[in-house]
Amino acid sequence: MLKLLIKKFQLTIEEPQCIMIFSNAGDKKQDVLGILNGKVKGVEGQYFLKGKDVSTFSQREMAHLRKKEVINFSDTNFLMEGYTVEKNLQLQLKTSGIYPTKGKRMIGATLDLLDLKDFRDLPITQLSLLQKLLVRLAKAAVVEPKIICGQDPFVDLNEKEIKIVKGWIENLTAKGIIVIMITENLNHLKYGDQEIIL
Repeated sequence: MLKLLIKKFQLTIEEPQCIMIFSNAGDKKQDVLGILNGKVKGVEGQYFLKGKDVSTFSQREMAHLRKKEVINFSDTNFLMEGYTVEKNLQLQLKTSGIYPTKGKRMIGATLDLLDLKDFRDLPITQLSLLQKLLVRLAKAAVVEPKIICGQDPFVDLNEKEIKIVKGWIENLTAKGIIVIMITENLNHLKYGDQEIIL
């Protein structure tokens, strides 16, 4: 379970689902994403993950949170353009401390889940915007985190592409992953299972 209270904002999630959060204030968006993956501290409020107050985490627990439990797929340097799809997933597994033998199975399962097998050997530079988004989600999902978070993935997509992305996200929540997206478009709130306005 995830419970997040920031000033007047409260979020409680007891089962895997997609949460769309609206905010047109850049600092609030960064606060939410930063707090979720343990990079922002000192903000008024509380953050509980699996029933434990994250502010009480040891350095080791916090490092584990950032590398394995909560993955922000929209970080600027998250996708390595100079590598292939498979290499990107391998790098995420290495960052999370997962051994190559186990990682090989996890990569195969993630590529199957998000229908990426045909792209595994392609460099990121050869992919479309939609395909790059899918690889971002796959790279975040490969370590089997509790939470995947990031900026609105539906920006610059047409209705057909939005439907495809919604299907991918449903696959992730069906695997037990909570997905939290921050958007500046009120119309995109409808793409989540739960809508929140900051």
